Order: sequence, then C-alpha cells, then structure tokens
Amino acid sequence: MKKRFTKRIGIITLLLLGMINNVSAQFGGGDGSVNNPYVITTAEQLFNIRTSPTSNYVIQNDIDLSSYQEGEGWLPIGGFSGHLNGKGNTIKNLKINRPSAMYQALFGQVLYPSRIENLHVVGDIVGGSSSVGGIAGICTGVISHCSFAGTVEGSNQFVGGIAGMISTGEGEASITKCYNTATVKGVVKVGGITGFSTMASSVTNCFNTGDVTATGNSIGGIVGFNDNSSMTNCYNSHLGDGYWYLGRCRLRQFEHRQRLLRRPCRCGS
Repeated sequence: MKKRFTKRIGIITLLLLGMINNVSAQFGGGDGSVNNPYVITTAEQLFNIRTSPTSNYVIQNDIDLSSYQEGEGWLPIGGFSGHLNGKGNTIKNLKINRPSAMYQALFGQVLYPSRIENLHVVGDIVGGSSSVGGIAGICTGVISHCSFAGTVEGSNQFVGGIAGMISTGEGEASITKCYNTATVKGVVKVGGITGFSTMASSVTNCFNTGDVTATGNSIGGIVGFNDNSSMTNCYNSHLGDGYWYLGRCRLRQFEHRQRLLRRPCRCGS
C-alpha cells in the first residue's frame, strides 16, 4: 500500500513539473515569480500571458503585433491579475476590430491585485457595447506610467484612452502617471484617460492631448463620468465634440482644460 502511495505521489509530482516546464517554455526565461518573472521578447510570448494570468512578467524590448492584425486582430488578454513591467518598452501595431464585443483592449480585464506599469502601446481599437480602452477594457487593479497612442472607438459606453472603465473592488483601483494621445470616440461616458471612474477609484497625475468625442453625453478630457471617485493633478489640452456632463468634476475640467487640476475632485462632495 505504501509503495502504491509513493508511486502516485511521484507521478503527480512529475505531472506538476511537466506543467510548470510547459508554461515556462512559452516565454523567454524566468519562472513567473516576483523575483524571477517570465521574460517577454516576442509577440507570441506576449500572447501567451493568458496561459498564466496570475504570474509576474517583464518585457525586455519593443514588441511588434503586426502578425496579429488579420481578421478581428488581437484577442484581448482576459482576467489578468498578475504583474507586468514593460520597462519603458513599446507595443506597436496593436489592432482590434470587434465592434460588437465588450472588454476590448490589450488586456480585456485588469483585475485586483494586478499591476501594469512602464508600458507604451500604439494601435487602433474598435470595440463594442461597453468597456473599450487602450491598455484595459476594465481595470480593478493598478495601471501606472503607461501611455496609449492611435485610436480607440466604442459603439456605446465606457470608452477611454487608457481604460474603458475603472472600478474599485477588493482593493483600491487606480490609474497613475499615465497619458493618452489617441483619438477616443464613443457614445456616452467617454474620456481621454477613462470613460467611467467609480467605487472610490482614483485617476492621478495623468494627462490627455488626444481628441475626445461622443455622440451622446458624459464626455471628459480625463474622465467621462466620475461617480464618487477622485481625479487629482490631471491635465487635458484637447476637447472634442459631445455633450459635456456638467457635474462638478466635468465642469471644472471644461473650464480649466488648459491648466493642471491641483486639488482632488470628488463628485458629490
């Protein structure tokens, strides 16, 4: 009986080691831990993040996504709750064309306790009914020191240059020290950084220089619609067409669009 048990443990161990080695082979090095993150140097390795969305990653060079432009283009990475350090590198030629789908961005969902930082993305994104962004469709984690250039277009609500929407869940969600230069288009709740900020999330030290337009209401150079969240030290230099939401945050942003917002702005406070 003891021999059978020992044999089974050995088989399970070998299977687990095989699974770990199989995942490791999909990247350029590392083991996915905090101290030894998976290394990404190619577009294929970036795509493979979805096979281990809770791991730690580092991008070692610029990544060209031209090989993922056919048809609907790049398939967003969903349910990411790990850590990605772009090390200041750029992901270019991102293309997404799914006008009827939600959560369209480089990452469909950036979930707590995830962190994406030091990353620049250039591309063209056409998404669907909700949550369309450059870096994330929806963010409940942290995005910092990132930028997006190109175009972001949604057919309805929650459209933003960095994230379509940001919402605090298990921990505080934030977008910090990010900027957008892309053209952002949508219907309602459309913003240069994020279309919708809610549940005490925060947007801090961000700026937008891209055109932001909406065919409906709730449009902002930084945040399209702010629901009980903070917007601090943010700057917008460009306003497009649309019906601006004239709540406290939106009105200040409209009136002072050429100046830095130096105090926290909380709607309803």
